[in-house]
Amino acid sequence: MIRNICFADQKWRARVIVLLFLGTYATLSAQERDNFTFIAIGDAGYPGPILDQNGAAINGITASLDKEKNPLDALVFLGDNFYPIGLNIRPKERTSLISEVLSPHAYTLLTLGPKNVHAVPGNHDYYCATLGPIPYGRCNEGNVVEQAIPIWTYYLREPSSVRYPTYSGSPDSVELIFVDSPMFLLNSESDWHLQLDTLENLLHASKVNQGVKWRMMFFHHSPFSAGEHGGFTLWSESKQRIVYRGCSVGERDNPVKLVQRLAGYHEENCDPHYQNYKDSLFKRIVRSGATIHATFGGHDHSLQLLSQVKRPPGTPGVFVISGAGSKQTGVGSPQVDTSVGMSIYTHPIIDNHRKGTSIFGFAVGTIEKDKLKLWFIDGATGEPADMGGASQFFIDSTGTLVDTR
Repeated sequence: MIRNICFADQKWRARVIVLLFLGTYATLSAQERDNFTFIAIGDAGYPGPILDQNGAAINGITASLDKEKNPLDALVFLGDNFYPIGLNIRPKERTSLISEVLSPHAYTLLTLGPKNVHAVPGNHDYYCATLGPIPYGRCNEGNVVEQAIPIWTYYLREPSSVRYPTYSGSPDSVELIFVDSPMFLLNSESDWHLQLDTLENLLHASKVNQGVKWRMMFFHHSPFSAGEHGGFTLWSESKQRIVYRGCSVGERDNPVKLVQRLAGYHEENCDPHYQNYKDSLFKRIVRSGATIHATFGGHDHSLQLLSQVKRPPGTPGVFVISGAGSKQTGVGSPQVDTSVGMSIYTHPIIDNHRKGTSIFGFAVGTIEKDKLKLWFIDGATGEPADMGGASQFFIDSTGTLVDTR
């Protein structure tokens, strides 16, 4: 891998600003390829050293794959693309924030072009203002601005999808499905019908298309998590790891989260509104008959791969969280956790200072013959991450994790 490439210097910053606001771009690579390869990174909206290092690692992968004449096909941003309140800020501030956030990825953005750079909204992209450090309110103007950024394709409101051949000239395809998950958590269930109907119709059309062999779903809010939003919040000194705490709101032992819930904040996996979002999503997937081979989300600022121990028929079985694009938070340790029914693969940093904080980085995937292969990149080194004794994950055509290496 080409690791020591930094494209976040002033030349590339200036170029990104010009390209964004003139509405033009350059495609630096247009080669045939042997297999479909993509990168998914979430919560990459906070300028700083983590974002810069992740950007350099992504650019290094892009350059390396180009050199191997098997170029990267797609880059997906998994929401919370700009912190703390998206682009719901003064117009003069937007130019600077867009440049700071996107310029670390400049080489890859310019290589792929907007048809191959995809982005979905996160909850922070909808917030209006801040009360001290706490964002609140709901606004859509910033998302409209994000949708107009010409360097990517932004999937706002209704679910949508795009298809790629599994390799150049292949009659078989992989379908990437994009869902604006904050629309479910910000609105009452009575307002979900349009999004759910659109999703089910999209999945059904995909199911009856015999050429579609692989389906991956991308959103901000993962159905499951072994991070802070999923109830893994308590550092155990005796066990030297973060353990599952459960629904702290229901137990009334976390007043901050209780106040957030009473204020209409439904961002915790254990929140009933969040559970209804997950159940409604799964219901439509099952009814469509389409196999979702893996889902990709952010929200928790960690790297995770979760595999259901007992998988209900028709539901997704593999859940990837790639939310460590610019921030890091705690994550449960690698384990088979019967309390949540998951095999958990993570990389927490275990010491007395960081106490289970996840490494930062992002997820990479490729279609290799009859398997979907996934792995994570440690943004600090640019190398594949050890996720609890496994650094490669193989998913078969049924959406089942069948091998790790």
